[in-house]
Amino acid sequence: RPLLPYEKISSRSQRRVGLNLAKHNSNSKLLRGLFSSSKKEPKKECYPANSNINETTAGQPLQVLLDHTAKRLLEIDCVKESINGLIDPNECDQTMNGDLSLSLVLKGKWGFDGATGQRIYKQNFSSNDSSDKCLFSVMFVTLDLRISGKPTSLWKNATPSSTRFCRPIKIKFNKETAELIRTERDNIESQI
Repeated sequence: RPLLPYEKISSRSQRRVGLNLAKHNSNSKLLRGLFSSSKKEPKKECYPANSNINETTAGQPLQVLLDHTAKRLLEIDCVKESINGLIDPNECDQTMNGDLSLSLVLKGKWGFDGATGQRIYKQNFSSNDSSDKCLFSVMFVTLDLRISGKPTSLWKNATPSSTRFCRPIKIKFNKETAELIRTERDNIESQI
């Protein structure tokens, strides 16, 4: 999404402060690290494990994506506070190592989208049959996270039609056809 005016100013100011500090302390590794444009560890936490990526397809099993999504939602401070306010430790199961276990329900919706006519980058593929002119995606949108058996949501997607919480299950360079839709639908339904 495009930056709002106050975000642009804030971003510009932070960049200017960072550049000035780095210029005056050019040998400071700490300062270069503070203002580095890429923070690799936090980014890695955003990606689910077991992603299958090849030349024409990227995706992961549905359960891996759902587990990762729930884990990330549980790291939000207001969700942690909601859990603490809603549960009684006596209602939780205890695991073998003494941790408390809680049953959660993650609700969402999934669907497909095909795109053609976008810019062609003339990507080189090992197979002559492959092309980047068509893109087909299978997406999941998280709607709600709640404790099983409780009516109150821990987290709720306020804009379910927005792409903000849209998570890719699979993306592939392929033209959207009825056969491809049936195949991907059957694949997802077999994982539900």
